[in-house]
Amino acid sequence: MIRQYHRILSLTVAISFFSAITAQEMTVRGIVRGEIPHSSLLLISPMGSNRNDTLHLEALSDGSSSYVLTGKTQVSSDSLYQLMGIVEGRQMLQPLHIIPGKELSLRIEKGEWHCDDHADNQLLFTYNQERTRISRTLWEKGTDLSPDEITGLLGNYYRQATRLLGSCRCSTSTARYITLWAYTSLLSQYHNLTFITKKEDILQEITADSENLWPGGIGARPMEILDTPMALHFYESPQLITAALPSGSLMEKLKSLEDAYHCEEVRERVADLLLERFISRFDYAHHFEDGLAVIRQATEKYHLNKRYTEQFLMRRYSSPGSPFPKDVILVDSTGKRIDFSVFQGKYVYIDLWASWCKPCIAEIPYLQQMEKDLRHREDIVFVSVSIDQNKKAWIRKMKELDLHGWQLLDEQGQLSKFLNINSIPSFLLYDKNGRLLQYKAPRPSSGEQLKKYLEDLIINS
Repeated sequence: MIRQYHRILSLTVAISFFSAITAQEMTVRGIVRGEIPHSSLLLISPMGSNRNDTLHLEALSDGSSSYVLTGKTQVSSDSLYQLMGIVEGRQMLQPLHIIPGKELSLRIEKGEWHCDDHADNQLLFTYNQERTRISRTLWEKGTDLSPDEITGLLGNYYRQATRLLGSCRCSTSTARYITLWAYTSLLSQYHNLTFITKKEDILQEITADSENLWPGGIGARPMEILDTPMALHFYESPQLITAALPSGSLMEKLKSLEDAYHCEEVRERVADLLLERFISRFDYAHHFEDGLAVIRQATEKYHLNKRYTEQFLMRRYSSPGSPFPKDVILVDSTGKRIDFSVFQGKYVYIDLWASWCKPCIAEIPYLQQMEKDLRHREDIVFVSVSIDQNKKAWIRKMKELDLHGWQLLDEQGQLSKFLNINSIPSFLLYDKNGRLLQYKAPRPSSGEQLKKYLEDLIINS
């Protein structure tokens, strides 16, 4: 949903695109008419691509409110592109159907994009406005709406798409895109209903098989609608497909994916998501060998990228008895590299934190007290490792909090990946030989629990 701003922008922009194709690149040229702030930015990309190309604006010298527009982008196989405008800090996203050699006329009025040329773009622009209004109403008024009213709103994604597509003729690719747009918008918002309405039982009152949402319901239809490369123009599609797969093991889900979907691009993208989730959520501390066998079986049977096996192996450092990752670079505030071997012969209690993490900062007073309580114990050391990407922010926060002792920075941001840590603060304990003793050590705020655990460990070592 497009974010709303108090300030209303009113511009009239007429853009004529003249396109010439050379190999796989398309040159975009045109004229922009209207008052455009110097800070404005226009980007264009082929639909479904990660590439964003800048469209340059240069004022004409005749004193008129007109600009020369130039830029290049990759040629899209289905003639669909994404136009992103950033004007006075406001972002606008708009699909476009661009035909090389055809002129394209755009307007921006009261923050909304309009198009006055061929039917494809008129439909794309109009549906974008309708879809935005539906989404805005759901998110702004969802807590006050009845289940019937919510069902009616969700059903409008499909009804408005059908109405517009029946009102005039357009290209096959645009018609398919709008249908997919309606379906992914509907299914995404349906999955968000518990959060939107703040009602835990809302999905029991609005069932996925309701004919009022989509003909035949939305529950069993992803494979019928999303089994096409164009579905990947929508970032939510892999998540929606994954959510619709039967529950089960990784291998069972990959089998369901192969049985239900025929599009290779869709299979590959969803399989990527399944393996990434498996790797990030796996319990490496207890079942490493079993997980490794599953990853190898999956990559071999379904011809998936071998990098997943490498990523899984990299996370073996989170298993008890594993050494500290040798490729992690730790530095102090002066930039001096600190090798983990300097702690050899001591137990090492690690606090993984960041300057922007409020729960991390809440633990610091307890950690400082623990250090004071155990300062007479020479065979344990407390090490705080920041995952900050901004070194200055880290140093600034250390001074602000008057931090002392071992304060180190994970310079390349690798430690959390090697240890498969997805949230901070996290606390780890290494033994005197530099091997992982406890993957999830007690927090400093546990007080006596942690103190007794560490003292007993030292006494019995």
